[in-house]
Amino acid sequence: MVPTTAAPESIPSAPTELLRFVHEPVMVTEVLEALLPERGGPYWDLTLGAGGHLGRFLDVAPPGTLAIGVDGDPDALIRAAHHLRVAGHAVTVDGPVRLVHDDIGALGASTTVGALLAAGLRPRAVLGDFGLSSPQIEDASRGFSYRHSGPLDMRMDPSRGEPASTFLEHIGQKALERLIGELGEERYAGRIARTIKESLPILTTDALCAVVENAVGGHRDGKHHPARRTFQALRIAVNDELGRIERALAWAIASAAPGARIATITFHSGEDRVVKDVFRDAVRDGRASHVVLASRPQKAGKPIDCSDDEAERNPRARSAKLRVIEVADPDLTPSDPKGYRRGPRASRA
Repeated sequence: MVPTTAAPESIPSAPTELLRFVHEPVMVTEVLEALLPERGGPYWDLTLGAGGHLGRFLDVAPPGTLAIGVDGDPDALIRAAHHLRVAGHAVTVDGPVRLVHDDIGALGASTTVGALLAAGLRPRAVLGDFGLSSPQIEDASRGFSYRHSGPLDMRMDPSRGEPASTFLEHIGQKALERLIGELGEERYAGRIARTIKESLPILTTDALCAVVENAVGGHRDGKHHPARRTFQALRIAVNDELGRIERALAWAIASAAPGARIATITFHSGEDRVVKDVFRDAVRDGRASHVVLASRPQKAGKPIDCSDDEAERNPRARSAKLRVIEVADPDLTPSDPKGYRRGPRASRA
C-alpha cells in the first residue's frame, strides 16, 4: 500500500452498497469534551471509519479548522468522504479536511505523514477509536462476522497481509490455542485450535462457525454465538491490532504539539491494556498527564465507561472505554525524580 493524501477526485463516489451500513460514533460528548475542539486543530483521527467523530469535531470547531483522517481501509475513506461532503466539510488535497490512506501501525515511516508534520501540522488533538466499525461487521464480503456468510478474510486493509483463511494454514496449533485463549478469552481454546487444524482448509465464515460449534459441542453461552470469541481473536491477530495500537500511540505522543490531547476508545480488554500501559509510561516519565473530564470525573488513569443511556441507545457501545492524556511541554514541565510530572497529575477539561 502506498500512503497517499487523497485528493477529492482520487476518492471514488460511494456506491450504494457502501452507504447502506449506518455507523453511530460512540461517546461523542465525552470525546469532544476531552479534545477541546474550540481550540481548533490540527485534529488527527487515526481511525477515520465513516468519519463520524471527525465530522462532529468539525461541527463545533472554529471555521477552517484543519482535520486529518487516517484509515487503512479504502472503503472507509470512500464512505467518510461522502458523509463529510454531505455534512458540508469539503475534502481536498491541501484544504482543511484531508484523508490519508495509511497504516496507523507505521505512521513514523510514512512519507505522507512525515510531510504533513514537516509542514507544521503537528496534532493538537488525536483520536484513536479502535476496533471494528459497524460497516465492516455488516459487510459479508469482508469476512469479519460470524453472522454473515462470506470469505474468511478479516483484513482491515484488503490490499495488505494475508487473509484469515491463509493465516490459519500457517500458524501452529499451540500458537493458535494461545491466541484464541488470550485474545479471545476463550475457555475452550485448546479444543477449538485442535479442531481448526484438523479441518483445514477453512475458506468461509460459515465453515469456521461450523468447526467451532463442532469443537465446543454442548458447551455454549446461551447469549452469544459459540464462535464469537474465536472470530475476535483471529481478527486481532490477522491485523496485529494490539501492536498497531501501541505503535500508533507512541507516534502520537512523540509527534503531538505540547498541550495536545490524545483520546482513545477501546472495546476489548487487550486493547485497553495496551493503551493503559502506553499512557502510564508517558505519564511516569513526564511526557504527559492524565485528563479528568469535568462531566465524568474519575480517578486519574482510570477509563471512562460508556454511559448507561448511550449503551441502551447503541448496544455496540456498551463495552466502550475512553482514556485521555495531555502531552506535556518539556520546557515548562520538568519531571520529579520518580518520573511523574510535578503539580497536579490530572488536568480537568
